[in-house]
Amino acid sequence: NFSHTYGGVSGRERGFFPSGFEFTRVLNNEQLDIYWEQHGDTIKSGKYDTEDKKVYTSNYVAFYKDDLKGTFEELDKLLASIPL
Repeated sequence: NFSHTYGGVSGRERGFFPSGFEFTRVLNNEQLDIYWEQHGDTIKSGKYDTEDKKVYTSNYVAFYKDDLKGTFEELDKLLASIPL
């Protein structure tokens, strides 16, 4: 899921960004940490950000080419902050 922020985040004019909180609504911190540790590099090396794919949410359309990098960055940041 993407959360709305007014005025954009880090130069992102579209005003939406991936929220770490939303990731942990599906998997708890430990499950997410294990999954991203095991699969994150493989997923990031897939070059999906060059594809013309979209993810539709109730209030936003996320484009792989525009939004995937920020999603990966948010996952990396979130997992770096989880004490194990």
